[in-house]
Amino acid sequence: MSSPSTPIGSRLVVRSVRRAHRARRVTIATSPNEMMKNFPLNPHHEIKETFADTLGNVFFDGQALRLEFTVGRMNELKAPATTPTGERHVVARLALTLPCTIDLINQMRSLAGQLSQAGLLKTDGAESKPRTN
Repeated sequence: MSSPSTPIGSRLVVRSVRRAHRARRVTIATSPNEMMKNFPLNPHHEIKETFADTLGNVFFDGQALRLEFTVGRMNELKAPATTPTGERHVVARLALTLPCTIDLINQMRSLAGQLSQAGLLKTDGAESKPRTN
């Protein structure tokens, strides 16, 4: 049963150490939001809110998602029958890590479900489209 070089008592110690190690394993959070939801929130009221009416460039480089938020500025109309002109201005840029990007996607899916239930978002198959009146 036991070899002369390994006494039975040491096997019991090894097994109990392995069990204790398994019991101490920390589960890895599935998202940054999940991991940090118990952290206290410091609101930092000095941070300005930025308004954007369109999403500009979106780029994923394999490590970070980069988003540009833009706002349209209309030029003054010269004549009533002319086509409106204007410019888009970048008002904010965000760079999100991959875990944060996944968290954003999950939260947007949840929001889309809530908007759909409220009748504000019409879902056709796998795509979600804003409701048009």
